[in-house]
Amino acid sequence: MSIMLRCLALLGVLVFTAAGADAPFIGDAHINQNGTLVFSVEYQTISENPEFQILTSSSVSASEASWVKIPAATMPAPGNSKWIIELLLPGANMAFYRVEVTDDIISTVNSRVIISEICSANTSLLEDIDGDFSDWIELYNSGDENVSLQGWSLSDSADERNKWIFPDVSLKPGDLKIIFASGKDRLDSGSEIHTSFKISANGEPLMLSNKHGQVVDAIRIGSLDDDTTLGRAESTGSEWFQFQKISATPGKINEAEGIVFVEAPSFSSEPGFYPLSTGLELSTLSENQSIRYSMNGDDPFENGLDYDTAITLNSTSVLRAISVDQNGNQSDEVTGTFFIRSPHSITVISLAAPAHHFDIEDGFLYGFGDHMFSNRGTVNANFPYSASNAWRDRETPISLELYEPDGEFGFQQKLGVKIFGGWGSRGYPQKSLSFFARSKYGKGKVRYPLFPEMGLEEFESFILRNSGNDNQSTHQIPPRSEINAFGRRRSNGSYFVNGNYTLMRDAMMQHAADHLNVDQQAYRPVIVYLNGDYWGIYNLREKLNEHYVASHHAVDADQIDLIEGYGSANKGTSTHYNRMRSYLEGGSLRSNTRYEHVIRDYINVSSFTDYHLAVIYFQNFDIGNIKQWRHRNDGTFRWMLYDQDYGFNLWPPDVYLPAMKRDFSDYNNMFDFYTNTSGSGTGWPNASGRTLLLRKMLENDSFKIQFINRCADLLNTDFESQRVVDIINEMASVIRGEIPEHLARWSWFSLLERNHGSPFDEEDVPFNTQQWEKNIDDLREFAESRPDKLRQDLMDHFNLKNGTCEIIATVEPQDAGHILINSITSQSLPNDRGIYFKGIPAVATAIASEGRSFQQWSNREAITRQITVDTTASDQIHLHAIFD
Repeated sequence: MSIMLRCLALLGVLVFTAAGADAPFIGDAHINQNGTLVFSVEYQTISENPEFQILTSSSVSASEASWVKIPAATMPAPGNSKWIIELLLPGANMAFYRVEVTDDIISTVNSRVIISEICSANTSLLEDIDGDFSDWIELYNSGDENVSLQGWSLSDSADERNKWIFPDVSLKPGDLKIIFASGKDRLDSGSEIHTSFKISANGEPLMLSNKHGQVVDAIRIGSLDDDTTLGRAESTGSEWFQFQKISATPGKINEAEGIVFVEAPSFSSEPGFYPLSTGLELSTLSENQSIRYSMNGDDPFENGLDYDTAITLNSTSVLRAISVDQNGNQSDEVTGTFFIRSPHSITVISLAAPAHHFDIEDGFLYGFGDHMFSNRGTVNANFPYSASNAWRDRETPISLELYEPDGEFGFQQKLGVKIFGGWGSRGYPQKSLSFFARSKYGKGKVRYPLFPEMGLEEFESFILRNSGNDNQSTHQIPPRSEINAFGRRRSNGSYFVNGNYTLMRDAMMQHAADHLNVDQQAYRPVIVYLNGDYWGIYNLREKLNEHYVASHHAVDADQIDLIEGYGSANKGTSTHYNRMRSYLEGGSLRSNTRYEHVIRDYINVSSFTDYHLAVIYFQNFDIGNIKQWRHRNDGTFRWMLYDQDYGFNLWPPDVYLPAMKRDFSDYNNMFDFYTNTSGSGTGWPNASGRTLLLRKMLENDSFKIQFINRCADLLNTDFESQRVVDIINEMASVIRGEIPEHLARWSWFSLLERNHGSPFDEEDVPFNTQQWEKNIDDLREFAESRPDKLRQDLMDHFNLKNGTCEIIATVEPQDAGHILINSITSQSLPNDRGIYFKGIPAVATAIASEGRSFQQWSNREAITRQITVDTTASDQIHLHAIFD
């Protein structure tokens, strides 16, 4: 039986709490003038010779890591069944005191079982029986007697010490025992044992408690690098060291010493959201450690402050803090953001890095650079200012924290950050960022489900995208002289300005295409803070690189060719890609022999078709944003969909349709645009080198029919108007509540407050929610009108003069099967109806459900499951499949 009480000695107030139905009665508590805490312990019933033990500790903050032992209480002889306990309180700075009274005397043998080594980021160090690299904890019996661990517990939570309880396991003197902290919860003492929890790679407390609930050993684990362990010197010492992979010794006695481990400071309150100003204390376990901290993103050791008193946080702030021991050894950094505001409605990412990296004038990452400014303070360059620092390939460390929409902490990790993107990022006030997990920053992967619905939990890189050109910043760039619709023209401006920004356009289009046979980026809208400053809405996206391919297709990243644009190898070589282009240029594909060679050795036809039809449907005339990859063993390239911002009328069509027709190329009919034969090379927007692959493939009649039918299929299903409108509405509803604050943050007035004015201009019309809502309406109107427009464009381009027909597909009995029409099922057709092109035969196949069989087609002579449908026969064609 035990009792736990806590006493808060603050302004003479004592607060006691007790636990346990059989606990003795606690009373008569007070603090004497000499600083002695006096209280009584009284049993209602008592044996002849009762024994109990009092264990005491104190803390400045009540956080689990800050408790330190204090001398045992003085216990005079009892009067009857009552003891008067006197406890000298050791120092005015200790606000909390904890006393545990137990009538079970704890054997001194128990305390000789200790935590000897820990690995919280096991990537290749020790494999469990399942072949997984799970976190692990090593225990060591440093005593001279056997110890049964049955009823003992391990926990990563101070509020739940018995989180995982040991089975019947014993340790002989000198025994070492590995416990995998895998979350698998396996208690078979004759095999590997696994806890029910994992150790956070971001750092957390770890406690070993005996069967009485008394903490026998504990350590607050910092954020360990991959395959780095935390252990005691020679497994028994009081000092902790970090051991690199080569020095880690799971199941063996540790080395004499490694890198000195200094326990990081702890915060008296957890980072997160607070409605009002809050006080914060920093503490360490050792009196021989000092604390340095910063609140502006700077390195706390080099440019921070010495901590000596509590901090009052009146506004959102990021704290970076380290402990330093008397020999100058530093702890790992702890970083936490304290948001003094109500939580946001979507995920929040908080970044911390030296502010000068993001200065607009000469910031290492974000700035223009002193070389860009004249003596009068103006920028001597044209948009997109390609000589600025933002266009240089630079990377710097940054701390990133993620908080889920309910304010719950997700993870924190040190990463590398770069400016990401091209004209739609580096030339604008709001730029995109890419992040990289690298071993030199601690961990080679982010192990967190950044996109919960996707199922992946490991990422080597990702993007915070400003939504590209679909961003309010296009209204702060002056137009070039060719564009006279918006006024204030400048020779150093941009051809494309004043876009119909929605902050979700590319993600929306990729969502509409999520059933197509193309690779695309997962999406999650987030709010970003930098050093406590609100930076508004960003699109959290996957990065399309070799690691993406490896994760999504279970292939070796070193065994692929990844091509960007028209021959640049991001991974592998461009040899096979260049050979493909040469073959296509070398002859016509009207020959089925040549065509079959292409689809066998070079092009995945399904992926190629879906990619090009998606871009055409979007009406994205910026067709050079293209990536394709192949595994070297099978040869054919697959296409990746990304950066489609120009689609869905991003640029006001009343201005840019005539302007592009006048100055570059007419994109009104995208089939014409994407098969252009003029222009040499791969020049923007659609020189013949850019349109080569689609033009050559369409020379083959069988591909042309497949291409046209697939377009019909997609317009009937994935690109059907109501489906796309529903996607638009759903995505807009998620970010709608954040739009006013975001637009205020990136308004001209806000830019001036942050010295981000030149070379940008004030927006023509103030940013407001009404304008954003109008832009969302424009997306809906495009989605509603696009299928009919695209059908007409296709008929015009391919000279299909007979129009369209409607195919109605039904089955009998209703659940007995379905009909496959070309590439789609009848179940996916709205109201069982689809529109197809007359003169282009469709293929229908009857597919029986399990346990059923196909019988016949109603009103048709054919008895085979697959038939060719003559689309010229009627304006309305009824396919009715009968199953048994």
